[in-house]
Amino acid sequence: MCGIAAAWGQADADLEARHQFRSLSDSEAILDLYEVPDPPVEQDSVEGWCARLRSAMDDCVARQRMSDVPVGAFLSGGLDSSILAALLRCHPDELHTFSVGLEGSGDLAAARVVAEHLGTIHHEHVLTREEIAAALPEIVWHLESFDQDLVRSAVPSWFTARLAREHVTVALTGEGADELFAGYAYHAGIEDHDVLRDELRRSVQALHDVNLQRVDRMTMAHSLEGRPPFLDDAVIDLAGRIPTQLKLPEECFYHHLPTTSLEHPEPVLANVARWTDRPAGVPG
Repeated sequence: MCGIAAAWGQADADLEARHQFRSLSDSEAILDLYEVPDPPVEQDSVEGWCARLRSAMDDCVARQRMSDVPVGAFLSGGLDSSILAALLRCHPDELHTFSVGLEGSGDLAAARVVAEHLGTIHHEHVLTREEIAAALPEIVWHLESFDQDLVRSAVPSWFTARLAREHVTVALTGEGADELFAGYAYHAGIEDHDVLRDELRRSVQALHDVNLQRVDRMTMAHSLEGRPPFLDDAVIDLAGRIPTQLKLPEECFYHHLPTTSLEHPEPVLANVARWTDRPAGVPG
């Protein structure tokens, strides 16, 4: 064995994400390039955290929208993509948004509401089961995985990327928000705050094998560059400082963020999936 395989002592090893393998004539080394930060928890009010997160998101969206080519955004009508679209609309350039779904899809309907409210140039494609079946072999080929959950989530990403590439070269996506802010249903069942904190950090660390693998390979299959602002270093670090109890349903400060991201957010919020389950104390 030699090279990467020798470094692990096995012939079929993969180079893990965030690592670099350097093979030289006199030495070989695997370098750890990045570790998800584990900053100390800080105390602040819900309003304070919203302001800090809004500032961090404003900064990273401004950086990630910088390009010599047209930039757009995936828009499902959910909380994460709606926030991104709203922040992008704070800039003077026109914004193209993209959505796909089966006929009657709730995502398509919600995305239309958000796009109309924000005044984006919205593009949608209504999928048929026949075209999904026809595209599936190519999707799996680009994904390089037979994992059924990954393949299932790759299907809409594939078609959204194909649609977006007809109009833009770079698209912002909402990957990472659920992992940072406890957006999955199972998070609510983790009562121990330390355990939840560890789980959130683990899931961010594992994104390269799931959501980021999907979005990277599905966008690159169409020569589209996908950029996930929620996974900006500064946002990851800030999210790690927020007490986990504020991310759970009883407090869920993240539900407050759209009210600071959107002008007159009421028409949008009624259609946003996580917003409809907001805690009673969050204004509607």
